[in-house]
Amino acid sequence: MSLLTIDPQLEQRRESLATSLPLAFPISLNIESTNLCNLQCFFCPREESSKGIGSMDFELYCKIIDECAAHGPLKLINLHKDGEPLAHPRIYDMVRYIADRGAAEEFGFTSNGILFDEARAARLVEAGINKVSFSIDATSEDAYERAKGRRKYGIVVENVRRFLKSKPEHVKVAVKFISMKENQGEEGEFVEMWQDSGAELIISEYHDWSGSVRDSSLQGILPVSENACENPFYSLAVNWDGTVSICCVDWDSQSVVGDVHGQTIAEIWNGDALRQVREMHLSGRSCEVGACGGCSYKDKQSREYIGGWLMANRDRVMDY
Repeated sequence: MSLLTIDPQLEQRRESLATSLPLAFPISLNIESTNLCNLQCFFCPREESSKGIGSMDFELYCKIIDECAAHGPLKLINLHKDGEPLAHPRIYDMVRYIADRGAAEEFGFTSNGILFDEARAARLVEAGINKVSFSIDATSEDAYERAKGRRKYGIVVENVRRFLKSKPEHVKVAVKFISMKENQGEEGEFVEMWQDSGAELIISEYHDWSGSVRDSSLQGILPVSENACENPFYSLAVNWDGTVSICCVDWDSQSVVGDVHGQTIAEIWNGDALRQVREMHLSGRSCEVGACGGCSYKDKQSREYIGGWLMANRDRVMDY
């Protein structure tokens, strides 16, 4: 594969891994503050999760952040996994605790934006949040309802626009659009609508949560699990119940590698369970890992270019 055809972001990601691996502690952490949600997105399997619906205990959360601060600061802590973070009653305290402890350079969450009114936005900024992404996925009420089950598009746009105008300059904002047949034909309009807003635009193809969502209306992208994925080498995902998954896509806890109730993040990161996952990826057997079989989260070029590099440098990246 010629380097001339490689996305510059892929080159940057591979270079970053090449200069940092192996890591003694993850540099990125997804912490599921809650998997409660106020939408009914047809493409989200959240309610079928074996871990049930709940919110993280604040004391357990503080234990995690304290450890991150001791090893950090991390590059990123994302207080989101399978739900709407603003549904957690102590989300402002969670944000503030990261800021006060200096646990991460960037920290925030992905929101659907419905609850992101002026008062909540002000409280989050005051707490120290510096990164917010909004999943919008539409440019009309009809497309929004088809994808997400409720007619809340107008409220979301109003909230995001207001926040972009009022936020401090250092707070990064992204707006996301996942292409699917429910919003077909709206991608160009979405780009035109937000390109001068001050927000980063993230346009992506739909992925089916490791094969868990099957619907004829989905466009989808094909799984490419024959190559390694970089995620197990730099990040982890902590579920609301304290179990630790290898990736934020593991919605059903198929690939749990530890539990922060009785283990530290460092112990899990350097433990046998996660090491086995990495070895399976590097030997071309990622499809045998529960959450990884059939996964389409990373696109084909990413898995070939970065995953291929990981497999070619197996001894080096496994030298923990």
